[in-house]
Amino acid sequence: MNICGSPREPSYIYKVNGVRAQKIKVMSKFVSTFNKGFNMTFENGFGISVQWGVGNYCDRKDGGDYNESMNGEFWEATSAEIMITGNNDGVVLGNGDVVAGWLSTDKVAEVIHMCSTARNTAHLNQMLKNSTLS
Repeated sequence: MNICGSPREPSYIYKVNGVRAQKIKVMSKFVSTFNKGFNMTFENGFGISVQWGVGNYCDRKDGGDYNESMNGEFWEATSAEIMITGNNDGVVLGNGDVVAGWLSTDKVAEVIHMCSTARNTAHLNQMLKNSTLS
């Protein structure tokens, strides 16, 4: 996949299917998930899922029923699980898994910055390699 664009112009991903290429505009957006997390998609095609609920790799992992987070107005945790999404062919998280868990707010913010500024998968992998996801 080739990614092009600058902060002043829309970003596009070219997905090659055989000999044809399709130009797809990537919009940045926020999505909430069951009062226990969110997803962010960036204009460079990468995204991140941040979750802190029952069943996620965080301090609330064993905190009750799966939908426990929906029982109140607020749901909080001291750690969260992340997954990099979107343009992530070959993205390597610290443990070699598709998710990294028990991350602090500072570490999640660091990875969000990496995802939003990555030029391509190799660049993101280099930034992740230089970081400690723990």
